[in-house]
Amino acid sequence: MADEPDNVVLKLLRELRAEQIEQGKKMDRLELRLDRMDKRMEEQRHSVLYALGLGTSAGLRIEEHDAKFDEVQAKFDKIEELLTKA
Repeated sequence: MADEPDNVVLKLLRELRAEQIEQGKKMDRLELRLDRMDKRMEEQRHSVLYALGLGTSAGLRIEEHDAKFDEVQAKFDKIEELLTKA
C-alpha cells in the first residue's frame, strides 16, 4: 500500500508529461503555419507594392505625355496662327 500513492503520482506526472509533449507538437505545427502565413503575406505585400508602383509609374508617364502634347499643341497653334496671318 505504501507504493500505491507514489504510483498514482507517477501516473499523473506521466500523463501530464504526455500532454505537454502533445501540446508542444501542436505548438510546433502552429508555428509552421504562422511562418507560412507570414511568408505569403510578405509576398502579397511585395506584389501590392509592385502593382501600386506600376500604377503610379503609368500615371506619371501619362502626365508627361499630356504635358508634351500640350507643348506640341501650343506650337502647332502658333504655326497655324502665323500661316493664317501670312
